Amino acid sequence: MEEKIYEILVEVQKDVKDLKKGQARLEERQTNLEKMQVKLEERQINLETNQEIMKNNISKILEEQINFNEKFKDHLKEANILYKGIDYRVTLLEA
Repeated sequence: MEEKIYEILVEVQKDVKDLKKGQARLEERQTNLEKMQVKLEERQINLETNQEIMKNNISKILEEQINFNEKFKDHLKEANILYKGIDYRVTLLEA
């Protein structure tokens, strides 16, 4: 009877050791997951920062494009005026 109790106690001790090892592994995994979460949060912040920079750059590009279009329209008007003046002079010369 005492031998059976002793065997059971040995098994219980073994189970406790295994449970402690399992708990240690789970704690290690939890620590690793927490570290990964911190890295993911940092990446999220970096992505948001980069997205904001890209938005600003796109806004600047669009603003430059609008300015370019306005200048182009002005140059086109000037070119049309010059062309009409040249065309008028050619007409006078031909006459």
